[in-house]
Amino acid sequence: MIKVGGKMKAEFDVAVAIKRLRNEVIMLQDKTSGTVDEVLDSYIKTLYYRPFDVRYLFFSDHVVARTRISLGSDKIGDNYCLCFPRSPKKNEYTSILVSKGIISNKFADSTETSHMYPIKLNKDGDNKIQVELGASGHIPLNDYNYKSDFKNKIIEMYGNDVLGEDIFSYIYAILFSNQYRRVFLDQLKFDYPKIPFFDKKTFRMLAKLGHELIKYHTFELKHRIGEFHGKRWSVDNGFPKLEAGKIKINNNAYFENIPNNVYRFDVGGRKVLVDLLKKRGCEGYGNVQRFCETAGAIQKTLEIQEKIDKIVKTKIQ
Repeated sequence: MIKVGGKMKAEFDVAVAIKRLRNEVIMLQDKTSGTVDEVLDSYIKTLYYRPFDVRYLFFSDHVVARTRISLGSDKIGDNYCLCFPRSPKKNEYTSILVSKGIISNKFADSTETSHMYPIKLNKDGDNKIQVELGASGHIPLNDYNYKSDFKNKIIEMYGNDVLGEDIFSYIYAILFSNQYRRVFLDQLKFDYPKIPFFDKKTFRMLAKLGHELIKYHTFELKHRIGEFHGKRWSVDNGFPKLEAGKIKINNNAYFENIPNNVYRFDVGGRKVLVDLLKKRGCEGYGNVQRFCETAGAIQKTLEIQEKIDKIVKTKIQ
């Protein structure tokens, strides 16, 4: 057995995989007129592995188990996806996150399988249109991954000028409302989220806040907090732990100026910063920088959640 992309692929035969992959690369070379390196590069995909933990994956059925190629990177592209399990068995609803590409099966929840709901699915021959929040240009609402009756209702409520990306951002903002999560907790444990829609002014305000959340959660907007002190980067057994306002990774190294509520921030049963340190460690400046950017994204999330709750507190009861 060999561990590939975080998933154990049973009965993996390296020689057979190489042979099949070689034949596939030759076929793709003939089809695309690309070089071997260009074809191999096309297999490298961004993988949203765990909350705020973005990695790279050689995305091929020959080496990765259960890729779901038919609903994989070609149809999703780099479009935004809502990611959550159908029925998270948690006492709080925190099992929701956004990706911009493929995910691991436990991306948004520590125990339940995460499902992807893309803002748009690429179709054969559509030049793989990609949605960018806030980008210039207008993609017709009919090109988004929404049901017809839902789109008609949205147009009826908000007019023909509503953007598909604003609907997506609005839904994301609602799902990050602590007020919404408390009121609908029992329902969220057993069924898909039901999204309330309010007046046009409220819709616009929440869509703007959801847009910001999405950008921070995909690191397209960056906010960095915290400083690292120490000479040894490794995370020792029994660490990390919070002592006197410092996140210690061993007896001689720590992060400071990261608030307690940021350190304890949870997505799907995982404390994000603790999980990041345990899974990735701090080896090298790059991981320290990403850790501080993740802490910054969480701080911004908490600030935006407060703004969302101020808007909806009298509307969601």
